[in-house]
This record gives sequence, structure tokens and C-alpha cells, in this order.
Amino acid sequence: MTSINALRLDFHSGLMLCDEARYWNPEWMIFYTPEKIRRVTNAKIIADTVMFMGQTGTSSIGDEWIMEIERAVTGLYRKMVDQNKVCRDNPLGLNEVVKTAFDTIIRIKQMHIDDFLVGKFGFKATDLIRGYSLTKDNQKEAISNQDQIKAALDYMTFAKNPDEVKGIFGNSQVLAGYNRKDGFRMYYMTERWPVCEEVHEIFIAQGSGRDTCDLNYARFADRCRLAERRGEQLIPRQKGLYALLKGLHQALNQTAGIGGYPKIIYVNGHEKDSSEWVSEISDCRSKLALEITGASVDGFIRQEDAELLIEDLVFQGVDIFEMNEQFMKLAADRKRLEKYLRRYSV
Repeated sequence: MTSINALRLDFHSGLMLCDEARYWNPEWMIFYTPEKIRRVTNAKIIADTVMFMGQTGTSSIGDEWIMEIERAVTGLYRKMVDQNKVCRDNPLGLNEVVKTAFDTIIRIKQMHIDDFLVGKFGFKATDLIRGYSLTKDNQKEAISNQDQIKAALDYMTFAKNPDEVKGIFGNSQVLAGYNRKDGFRMYYMTERWPVCEEVHEIFIAQGSGRDTCDLNYARFADRCRLAERRGEQLIPRQKGLYALLKGLHQALNQTAGIGGYPKIIYVNGHEKDSSEWVSEISDCRSKLALEITGASVDGFIRQEDAELLIEDLVFQGVDIFEMNEQFMKLAADRKRLEKYLRRYSV
């Protein structure tokens, strides 16, 4: 299960957030290992365009898509460099990156569907469409079994949600990226339908945690000024991250299969040096930030204090042990807070 979230702070900056829990089998064995949001623009090669992709659904095929998309985007960039189509003032466009990602996913998706159909029926999707397959001797063999045709069409269109191809159709993607020309943008794709679209709200939430996250983010967006929602005025980053963490905190408590250490990605295009645009945090700092938010939501500390702690911990790089001690001192009852953090009933 998954919670993938993104928030635009202004034209030049934004945040992404995800959990790391993955269930393995029908007995709900949980692994806290997947890296659900990864960069698909090679940082060593592509300097002036940043794009991350978050993956919901089956982790194994999602990993394959991310790796292949990175290769495809790198190939596209090198080709455009050779043709003098990209430079510092005209970076690789975010729309080009997303289109490449969508085309790559469609190609791999079709390959997996064909592999499944060949194994089950002996023909590919293109064979079914044209009405015949080719033997090893290059002879036409008509596809006329109506039961096979109907079953194959169900698999190809994901009608009735067959479990055999759920791993191919059950994934969705959230992409968020930045360059100086396009600004910070977010996109959504899904394999269930041919959808690839830009997100025009200031946030997006996907995965099994979407229900609780959407409610929190919509409430947060409603309280933002019009200029902030348009990207003309900066949403304070600590307030934005607090809102994302609040949604994830409630999803963790109410949705099965969400947990682990959250991963925080901060894209800050206000920095002059593109090598300083991205900060990725997925260690004890992100876990402490989630705990601080949860303690605020459940009334142990004030929201204003929680936001100040998050600013120092995540964005200013203050020592985690110092921040933890400050966190504890803000609670009216430290022992009660410690019990709460250890999941005791308080």
C-alpha cells in the first residue's frame, strides 16, 4: 500500500512526500524497503531539469518503469544536445520528460500484456486485433475460438479486474519536476486508463492513503490565499510540509499498509546553483518530523511550535538530537508524550 503526495509552494518550489511500506503476500507481511519516489532525470547528466516519479501499485513493475524511463529520458536529452536543442536558457522541457515517461510505460505495459497472452493463449494483442497469428513457418493461423477471444479482450482491457494482470494495470504515477522555464509542475498517469495529465491544483495525493490525505490537503488549499494557489506568492515551506505530514499521519493511523519512515523531497528552484535545487530526506529526521506533526495533531504541542520545529529540523539542518530535546520540552507532560510516541494508550 502507498501514499504518494506532492504540493506546489510557488512557481519555483514544491514538495513531495511518501511512505515506505509494501505488503508482500496475502498474509500482509510488510516490508519497509521500497523507495517509492525516485528521480527519473539523471542528475550527473541533466543539470537544469529535475523530475521525480512516485509509484503506486506493484513495486516490482514500478521499479522497472522508473529505470527504463530514466534511460529513455537520458537518451532523449543526449539526442537533443547533439541537435543543439537544449541549453541553459532552453532546458529540457517537463512536458517532453512526461511524454517520454508515458510512452515508455505504454511500451513496457504492452510488452508484459503480450508475454501474458502468449503464455496463456499463444498469440499477442496485435495478433488478436488482426485475427490471426503466425506459426514458426510464417504461416497464418486464424484466431477463431470465441471463448479465447473474449477472455483475451478482458485481459487486454482489464475488464472485470482479473488478478492475473492486476500488477500491470494496477499502477499509477505522480510526477513532479522543475526547471527555470516551466517552473514547478505536477503530473498524473495511470495504467488502468490512457491518462497522462498535468495537475492544475496545488496538490495531488495518490495511493491507498488518498482518502485521508485529500481531505487534509483540500482543507489546507482552501485556507491558502488566491495568490498562493496561483503560484504567485510563496506558501511557507514549513506550513506546506506540515500539511503533507498531517495527511500522512492520519493515513498511517486509518489505512492498512502505510508506515515506515516517510521520504521528503524538497525542490527549491530559488537556489541559483541547480546542484542545490533538490533535498531528499528519508532518515531519522523525516521520522521525527512525522512524530512532531502527529503530536501536534493529537494536542500534545501547538501547531505553530510544530511548524517551527519542522523548519529547523528539515530545512535548516539543525542537529536532530537538539530538535528532539526541544520537541520534548514543548510538551506539557513529557512522560505522557513519550508514551504516545511509543503507541501506548494515553
